[in-house]
Amino acid sequence: MFATLYKPLSESTPTWAEAKITDIFKIISYSYTKKFYEVGSFSMVIPVNEPSAELLETNAFLATNDGDYLFVTGIKETENRITLEGYDLKYLLAGRVTLFPTDAQAVGTYGYYVTKGTTGECICDIVNHNITEATNPDRRIYGFSVNSSPVGIPNDTYMTRLEPLDQVVWALCKNAGIGYDVEMRFDPAFGDSIAFRVIKPTDRSENQTDAPKVIFSKRFLNVEALSRETGVDAEKNAIYAINGSNIDDAVVKLVNRGDKADFGVYRRETTVNVNCDVDEIDRTSAAYCHTR
Repeated sequence: MFATLYKPLSESTPTWAEAKITDIFKIISYSYTKKFYEVGSFSMVIPVNEPSAELLETNAFLATNDGDYLFVTGIKETENRITLEGYDLKYLLAGRVTLFPTDAQAVGTYGYYVTKGTTGECICDIVNHNITEATNPDRRIYGFSVNSSPVGIPNDTYMTRLEPLDQVVWALCKNAGIGYDVEMRFDPAFGDSIAFRVIKPTDRSENQTDAPKVIFSKRFLNVEALSRETGVDAEKNAIYAINGSNIDDAVVKLVNRGDKADFGVYRRETTVNVNCDVDEIDRTSAAYCHTR
């Protein structure tokens, strides 16, 4: 695995090739929690002797060779390790609040930005208004593009005022059962960009009975590392079924799990209160009695 660090796109560096800072080849560990309609987070640990260590910086884009697009917000360094931390590119929405047009009060919306259409169109309209087409140029993100998609609820509407933009998109997506993504696009024909898009969920349970079975094995070269663990910490193999809450009248019966209860160091006992008859305890296992 390797990753590449980039400066944000700008007028002086309008392509990712020009914005490239360095490649990172020595990676000790990497974890990324991706969410369908929320901001995801990541952590990447590299050794201090990684040649690119002196070039690392925050407020930078990070792209992995697996296609993850991330934004670095923190760097921690110890004697032998450097940890890059941050979020995926949905984090860019978290840096904006939803503003409204200056004439909003005049049209009776009481300072709220109002949008209507499909859920996807509402989302893209709000993102456009607060990033790509923001009245204040300082609110815009260079290279940010929005790909509108008419998905979700056909006739949706939303009113927003001074809310975190990512929370607005989260609310609309969750209500409509859709998601969104923000990715780095490397496109020599139309120009490099940071692309926002609304996406429909994929039901991966459809036609599963007809799909070919997948075997994960080192022999098939589709598992990088395989581990197996066995243990007896939670095993109980001698069960005492107790009928009756009064200790003087209670009947205790040993219910074996298997042909007979284990012995010596292999025996692990437990108790269970049951509400079946004493004879029933003799005839069946405790699994068939109702636990109090």
